[in-house]
Amino acid sequence: MNPIETNLDFHIFDLWVNGHPLEYLRPQLNALGFLSKKDLETIPNNSMVKVAGALVMVHTPPTRSGKRVMFITIEDETGLIDLVAFEDIQKKWAREIFTSEILAVEGILKKEGKGKRAMSIVVKRIFPQIP
Repeated sequence: MNPIETNLDFHIFDLWVNGHPLEYLRPQLNALGFLSKKDLETIPNNSMVKVAGALVMVHTPPTRSGKRVMFITIEDETGLIDLVAFEDIQKKWAREIFTSEILAVEGILKKEGKGKRAMSIVVKRIFPQIP
C-alpha cells in the first residue's frame, strides 16, 4: 500500500483500510521533532510538544464563562490525541482547524488523573503545512 492508495481508501470508504496516512509521513515528522501519541506517554507534564494527526472531531460546547473553547481530536498511527484551543488560537488559526485533513500543532502537554494517563495538549501554534 502506498500513500495514494491509502488516501483513495479514505475518500471512497471514509476510513483507512490499509494503513494510516501518517505512517508514510512519520520519518519526516520525526526529523522535525513531531511526536506520536505513543511517544507522549514518556514526555513529562507541562512539556512543549509538537504532534500531527488526521482531524477526527472539533467540539465547541457552551461554557459558563461564555468564552469559546474548542476540543479537538486528531488521530495519528498510534492513537487519538486530544487538543484544547482557546479563543486566541481559534481567531488566528480557525481556517486550518476546520479545513485541514491533517492538523499539525505545537502546545503544552497536560497530564491529569490517576497515573497521569489522561493527556491533552493546550494548543499554542498550528502549522499551516506539514512536510
